[in-house]
Amino acid sequence: MSFSSCGIKEMHDQKAKLDSLLKKRATRAEVIQLLGTNFIDDSVGSTNRGALMQFLQREPTNRWVEIRQKVAKWPNSIFYSTPEVMTFVFFDDKQQVADFALSAQ
Repeated sequence: MSFSSCGIKEMHDQKAKLDSLLKKRATRAEVIQLLGTNFIDDSVGSTNRGALMQFLQREPTNRWVEIRQKVAKWPNSIFYSTPEVMTFVFFDDKQQVADFALSAQ
């Protein structure tokens, strides 16, 4: 039996990449080089930040708790989405990976 069609393999592979990036405190450029350029910049000051904050405000407070906490702590973030996995990568003020979060779609 294979679970790859429900996103488990993709999530596992993405987590392995992100663990490596976090461990070495990769730069934003290194993240983009490894994960690709198809992302949304949700950093403070970006045009997308408002949409992220509105989305989180509309959702019940018991949902997206991990994302809410990390958005509050790390104001610089990018968001990747595939049909099966959502990936948030958070950066510190030096634009190095500080944290990440994965979620199934």
